[in-house]
Amino acid sequence: MPSERSSGGDDLQSGVVGERTPLSGATHIAPYNPEWPTMFSELAGRVRDALSEHEFMLEHVGSMSVEGLSAKPTIDTVLVVADSG
Repeated sequence: MPSERSSGGDDLQSGVVGERTPLSGATHIAPYNPEWPTMFSELAGRVRDALSEHEFMLEHVGSMSVEGLSAKPTIDTVLVVADSG
């Protein structure tokens, strides 16, 4: 059964690092760039180095992760850390 969610965004803020900034301008959509997977791999390497002592999962998500698809040129990721303590 789906849970009820607040419309105020408080549930979203609990999972955000830093401050949420509303976007009020146009979003640029770029043609697919075959370098995007390499850009994610380089980012993933930096995350792996920074979190080498922790168990974690890093996934490339969003439209930029889909081969051949035009997208906003921003690397969207999901990072799950088993234990940050």
